[in-house]
Amino acid sequence: MKVREKILLVTLFILVKLTLLAQDSSTTFIEGTVSYVSSQHVYVKFVSTEGFSIGDTLFILNGEKKTPALLVQQISSISCVSNPIGDLSFAKGDFVYANTLMKEIEPAVIPEVKQDLLPEPNEVAAVEEIISNEKEPKYKQDIWGRINLSSYSNFSNNFNNDNQRFRYRLNLNANQIANSPISFETYVAFSHSIYDGTAVPSSLKDLKLYTLALRYDLSKNTRIWLGRKINSKIANVGAVDGLQVETTLKNITLGAVVGSRPSYTDYGFDFNLFEFGGYLAHQYIGTKGRMDNTFSFFEQKNSGKTDRRFMYFQHSNSLAKNVNAFVSFEMDMYRLENGLPVNKLSLTSMYASLRYRFSSNFSATASYDARKNVIYYETFQTLADSILESSTRQGFRVRMNYRPMKRLSVGASASYRNKPEDSRPTKNANAFITYSQLPILKASLSLTANYIQSSYLDGQIYGARLNKDLFQGKLYAGLNYRYVDYNFVNSSAPLNQHIAELSMQWQVVKNLSLSASYEGVFEKDNQYNRVYLSLRKRF
Repeated sequence: MKVREKILLVTLFILVKLTLLAQDSSTTFIEGTVSYVSSQHVYVKFVSTEGFSIGDTLFILNGEKKTPALLVQQISSISCVSNPIGDLSFAKGDFVYANTLMKEIEPAVIPEVKQDLLPEPNEVAAVEEIISNEKEPKYKQDIWGRINLSSYSNFSNNFNNDNQRFRYRLNLNANQIANSPISFETYVAFSHSIYDGTAVPSSLKDLKLYTLALRYDLSKNTRIWLGRKINSKIANVGAVDGLQVETTLKNITLGAVVGSRPSYTDYGFDFNLFEFGGYLAHQYIGTKGRMDNTFSFFEQKNSGKTDRRFMYFQHSNSLAKNVNAFVSFEMDMYRLENGLPVNKLSLTSMYASLRYRFSSNFSATASYDARKNVIYYETFQTLADSILESSTRQGFRVRMNYRPMKRLSVGASASYRNKPEDSRPTKNANAFITYSQLPILKASLSLTANYIQSSYLDGQIYGARLNKDLFQGKLYAGLNYRYVDYNFVNSSAPLNQHIAELSMQWQVVKNLSLSASYEGVFEKDNQYNRVYLSLRKRF
């Protein structure tokens, strides 16, 4: 080959090479942002994915060097699901790039993709839906609570027992703190008093812990509580100091409890009062309502000896149209007879109620209540011997509510309660009529009448109450008057009282409210006064 031809070929080769380099350097990079990283996939969002194909490679830039980073698995209009190449890791907000020449230059340098990281073909229906679902945090923090400061003052004209009581309450619920499975709840109250101007020394007995518990969510359906907590499914047991575990399988909930009961004297911790038990709850939701059933069993001890053993059943039902039914009963399974333990069933309490709504304006409720004294054989040994065959208190109650017109409501209730040791049963009848938005005043007026008869008195109470919203929910006021006429069976002197009450509630700001009320009780020779103040802050 002649020298001229060689020079021509070299020149042509250089021109072709420069053209290819120029094309590469002028390629438009498409920049994307990592929007979510799961255990297997990396989700990348672009302005547009037009021209993308499944199997394309995305890369990262190290200076001017392009490094293959992700392999595209699924595509939507603006997003794609991809798998990492090699041992590369990503975080939300990282930049990733794509260009049209990468498919021509990358195959020779792409490391082998781990097959166990590839998604199943039907794993993604739409990339946006996947991103939306996986982006939703598993746990979401929710914190709310209330702080309440209140004061109760009592003073009279003839007695030197004036006193003032201060009470401070904190109710806090911190669910899934910092988007974690840990939650915390507490309800604590502290009170102290002043009698005749002298402060009564405070002690730990004045601090009441009604709830103080940590919760850990093992999964969506399984929870663990540690501390003092009242479980709504076994509320009849009261507060438990210890460990509670609950898991839900579809419409069935299983729970187990081990711990101790609060002290009978000061509601403090008493680990001698050991207890354990479990419960089974079932829920059914129908087209017109729901049905809930709960069965629980508990063993309660005192210093290692059985104090009480019982089971509890509760049923609520609203499946039938316009009908609400509730039934609960408690059965003791243990007793001491002549100092010897006996496993014997005994109905301790039973309560049943039925509510029927005849129409949107008329409803009626009937209930039956039967209770015996609960016996703790180790805690109250002397009492247990004296009331082994305790009598049953029986009570009946009916109530009706009717709204004949838009602003008018009327109602009546009657109750009957009987204990064998009472000289006569207790009877109570009550009626009310309420009219809202009175003309001119734009206030609500209620009139009430109550009749009561018991083993020791006959009495009537008549009352009237006027309520008014003064400034569109910012200031609410109420004025109440009652007349009491009691005649005691074993006394010829009746009790007549005029009771007046004035109350106000001021919504200072959105989450801060102030309440105040005054009640005066006026008798022939005596006057009693009560003042209540309360400041409540919600957060």
